Amino acid sequence: MTSRITAVRKAVGDDGGAQRLIRTAPRKGIRFIGEVREEAGAAPASAPAPRLSIVVLPFENLSNDPDQEYFADGITDDLTTDLSRISGSFVIARSTAFTYRVNRST
Repeated sequence: MTSRITAVRKAVGDDGGAQRLIRTAPRKGIRFIGEVREEAGAAPASAPAPRLSIVVLPFENLSNDPDQEYFADGITDDLTTDLSRISGSFVIARSTAFTYRVNRST
């Protein structure tokens, strides 16, 4: 983490001593304190943000009871359904995700 903060400070022309733009607050974290302003004539971003695409891989039944397999499948199914309700997201179908199920009998 420290090396990443140092790299960011170097990129914006700051250093750990001056902390003009990025300040370290003991036991609090890191805070950007620079002034943010929009420059006149700046072109707006033309490309839309990429669409969220996700797959919920099947959960594995870690118990030795094969009758509990439905529970692991249910969690996978519920998460897939809930994530598909996020506006602008694309969730890979449950049937496709289940092709990646681990076969513990081999």
